[in-house]
Amino acid sequence: MGLQQTIPDSLIKAQAMIDAAVAAFERSEKPAPAEAKPARRPPAKSVEELHVSMAAAVEAKAKKRRAERDKLAAKIRPYAGDLSANQLAEKFGVSTGLVRKAAGEHGIDLKVAPGHRHTHVGPTPEQLREMRTQAAGGASVADAARWIGVPRGTVGYWAKKYGVQFGRKP
Repeated sequence: MGLQQTIPDSLIKAQAMIDAAVAAFERSEKPAPAEAKPARRPPAKSVEELHVSMAAAVEAKAKKRRAERDKLAAKIRPYAGDLSANQLAEKFGVSTGLVRKAAGEHGIDLKVAPGHRHTHVGPTPEQLREMRTQAAGGASVADAARWIGVPRGTVGYWAKKYGVQFGRKP
């Protein structure tokens, strides 16, 4: 008794298409297309029409993504404060960024993993007070950054955000 081998239907269909194409070539005929392509919409007649159609496509995509974030927010709401963004992303099979965005849009607090950065963004009251003291004393942004212990760009951003003027006074 010999081995029986089964050939998948897809390979049988593919071989039949090849055989038909070879036979058509030998008869000097043009082979029939594998399958008909779907009809495309006609090209835009003007730049304005193109812009309108592109804007509609972008809006539809944004609406779809918003709906996905809304559905995700409904799923993560029961875990608010109990699981971190990484844990929720792993649980639901989505990216951490998507979890954070959905949580932010829907006011859902996420647990901050131990040893990770706190959620407070901006200077502490002590840092802001020290920044103002340094600026009043004529220090530069770089000097204040070294004194406070944060990057120079951070102090520059905080100074702009909170109206602290560094450098020479006119």
